[in-house]
Amino acid sequence: MKGVLIILFSMSVGVCFGQLKHDANWVFGDSLGVNFTDNQNPIAFKAISKNAEANASISDSAGNLQLYISYNRNYNWMQTDIRDGNHNIVANGNGVNVDFSATNGAIFLPVPEKKDSIFLFHLGIYASSCDHFRCLKLYYTLIVKGNDNRWSVTQKNVLVSNETIEESIALVKHSDELNWWLIVHGQKKSSQDSTSNKYFVFDVTKSGASFHLETSVNDHTHFYSFAGELVPFRNGSYLLDAVTGDNVVYIDKFDRCTGEIIAWDTLNLSLPVNQYVYSSAEINNHIYVTYSNYDNTSWGGGIKHFHMMQDSIVELPPVYQGSILSDFLSQIELAPDGNIWVNHWYMGFDSLLIDQYKRHISVIKNPGNIGSSLANYHFSLPSYSFPNIGLPNFPNYNLGPEGVFLANAGKDTTLCSNTNTTGVTIGVPLVPNVTYLWQPTTGLSVTNIAQPIANPTQSTWYYLTATDTTATTCAVNTDSMYVKVETCTGITETPTLQAKLYPNPTNGLLTVEVPQSAGGFTFRLFNLLGQQVLEYPLEHDKTTFPLDFAKGIYLYQITAHNWQVQNGKLVVGE
Repeated sequence: MKGVLIILFSMSVGVCFGQLKHDANWVFGDSLGVNFTDNQNPIAFKAISKNAEANASISDSAGNLQLYISYNRNYNWMQTDIRDGNHNIVANGNGVNVDFSATNGAIFLPVPEKKDSIFLFHLGIYASSCDHFRCLKLYYTLIVKGNDNRWSVTQKNVLVSNETIEESIALVKHSDELNWWLIVHGQKKSSQDSTSNKYFVFDVTKSGASFHLETSVNDHTHFYSFAGELVPFRNGSYLLDAVTGDNVVYIDKFDRCTGEIIAWDTLNLSLPVNQYVYSSAEINNHIYVTYSNYDNTSWGGGIKHFHMMQDSIVELPPVYQGSILSDFLSQIELAPDGNIWVNHWYMGFDSLLIDQYKRHISVIKNPGNIGSSLANYHFSLPSYSFPNIGLPNFPNYNLGPEGVFLANAGKDTTLCSNTNTTGVTIGVPLVPNVTYLWQPTTGLSVTNIAQPIANPTQSTWYYLTATDTTATTCAVNTDSMYVKVETCTGITETPTLQAKLYPNPTNGLLTVEVPQSAGGFTFRLFNLLGQQVLEYPLEHDKTTFPLDFAKGIYLYQITAHNWQVQNGKLVVGE
């Protein structure tokens, strides 16, 4: 598939923690980081952060901290710095427009298929005043790692849209597993305003280059609110939209193929005066919602528990009900250790309670079951840190395809017409509930299976159409591959170039030395069926590169730009 970063602006209406560990390090609050590399034993570490509600961090796929945001109080909490894994501000990484009080106001995302390039999507103040309660706009900043292995900001505070929006950002992977949907919601000017009651859905495609814009309306009410939280769940096919001003949590269906959002149900919490919805989390169709007292005039907050059935939602006994004046429960989030972490705040004056809240984070134990319970003060914090009220905002990096098979015609290959009379296998192994159709029919053993044999007499492009019989949208998609037919030189040694290859046999790392006088070179590797498995440019007189192939005997060919050729055998893995 080919693409550019397109941000599709469309306003319409089970969590898995697997191989990728981009969420392994949480940086939030004041000087606080938590490492989840060992899920059974999270470890706190010191970060240079002065954050409140908006928090974001990202690790590499192995779980090493790469970047995080850190507020700079010199900018009155309205701008942040971007720091690297060594806690240094990256080049040009200061002055990023992030509003510290936006609940999910910042989120990192690796640019799909662009190594060492990372987006920070963020909500920032656009102007000191506007016709909305708050003037939040959506921006992006691009951070790139250079040849010196250091990060730097190459684009900063780029305005994505002129719409004024609420304070939450969510990211959901496309059904094809390659691109991402970025989702926000418009902020209403007043309770009578209906023109800005819309979701904005942006399509972030894999190469990251340009923006495209479309609009449509959402059919939720959103009476009057700027605060809340937007949380994807159920493999990204639903959204929890906690709206503080409305004191409800909207549940929407989300189509990961088209980006369409459709209203499904509403959780009306019927909270007392002065208590407000703040945050939500979900696991195994169990939904948890925090609510809090903001004005210090009544009993504190709590955690409500709901079970989402096939066609209805059942409210279960609450996980927690505050019995302490000014018990301020804030953001909650499902962590890599399988617990739902609960950040909290205390607005009273009891020194013991202040110390307990400043030095601990609570968790919901056994989430996703009827017997969920709150473990107060579960995780002890170092004396230098303070959790504040926010938690980091993450995409769900480990989402798989949602009921849609991405057509895969396999890799391009070479058919040696002088040595191979039976043809080559194309495609990938069969996927259940998927039908296949190959075109053209020329040279194919059969056209309606996953892996036919291709034996064309001349080089041919083959096109696969795959249809997922379980999907309702994006059910049909296509891919292509190329079979190159040529006369191969076989395994005859032709040392005309006098190139040197070593070691041979090789354990996976190969060095090729070529004479400078012959000009540019290309190294190609073939298996014993004559299929090309590697092509590598030799841009220097001595080049070392890895060979990640199964053990066995291979054929190599080194071709100079002056048409000199050297062929030979190469043994891998001995």
